[in-house]
Amino acid sequence: MKERHNEKIKGGILIFRRGDTTGRIKTTSILKGVVPFEHGNLFEAIEEAKRLSLIHPDKEFSVFAETMTIKNGKRVMEIEQ
Repeated sequence: MKERHNEKIKGGILIFRRGDTTGRIKTTSILKGVVPFEHGNLFEAIEEAKRLSLIHPDKEFSVFAETMTIKNGKRVMEIEQ
């Protein structure tokens, strides 16, 4: 899969909308085969979450950052905190 405009595959920073009644992360799009957009840095993701919240008033958007990747029981990548 190729990167979309301004996307950074393995960028590790994602935005998800929270459900209105449950507060849980909405996964409907993922279940339909839509791949989450990965941002390359926290600042861009925060700005995008702000933009989305203005388009969709009263909806909550959460920004998540990957902290570690594990494959075959071993650390592949760890983000410095």
